[in-house]
Amino acid sequence: MRKETRLRSSIWTDSKFIQMSAGTQRLYWLLHAQADVSLCGVLSLGLTRWAALAGDTSPKQIEQALASLEQFGSVQTDKHTGEVWLCDFIETHQILRSPKLFAAAKLACETIISKTIRKSVSVLLGLPYEEESEEVDEEIQEPLTKKRVRPHRIPEDFTPTDRSLEWARDNVPLVDLKSETQRFVNYYVHKGSTGVDWNRAWQNWMLKASSSGYNSRPAPYSTTTKRSNLISDILEDIS
Repeated sequence: MRKETRLRSSIWTDSKFIQMSAGTQRLYWLLHAQADVSLCGVLSLGLTRWAALAGDTSPKQIEQALASLEQFGSVQTDKHTGEVWLCDFIETHQILRSPKLFAAAKLACETIISKTIRKSVSVLLGLPYEEESEEVDEEIQEPLTKKRVRPHRIPEDFTPTDRSLEWARDNVPLVDLKSETQRFVNYYVHKGSTGVDWNRAWQNWMLKASSSGYNSRPAPYSTTTKRSNLISDILEDIS
């Protein structure tokens, strides 16, 4: 934090500065004189605080003057992070000419929250700046966006999905699906077990039934059998 500030007298020959209104010029001086200005020219936004430094000034007037300074390119404001950057601060205070001040400015730059302001300061200081990618890898994004399913009991009217029935047709064609589904539902309803994916559990049950040869039928369902008929049979059998 600085105890004093310097402003060059040559600013009165700056065509841009003399085009500003008196209120805008005053805010320019006021911001450069604030004690909380970092060595890279960034300070916290405080309309009410700055307005209180003069009896005839309101926060609204400060806001208008700040907008004017931004139009002249003298400041850069980020209302989301509550930061203001004095664009000519580094040049005015000759930060780049002093190794100690430059080192301190580099450290101050790292504390800037605003991405846009930090980028502007980094460019002026000659520091590398990498844009933070907003893209999220699909493998990372999916678990974040996918709704988490809590363990729950199997519904008494449980019916395997079309996808599970297709899987059964391809992987366990000799298993009597109606009978094994009834056994599956009765077993877990009676046991009171909870699970997250009952269709996966159903598939595992059918695999065990197939490997043990228990309750298998002599021939697979015809490939022309509609899954809708199979679902109806299962519903009728376990209802």
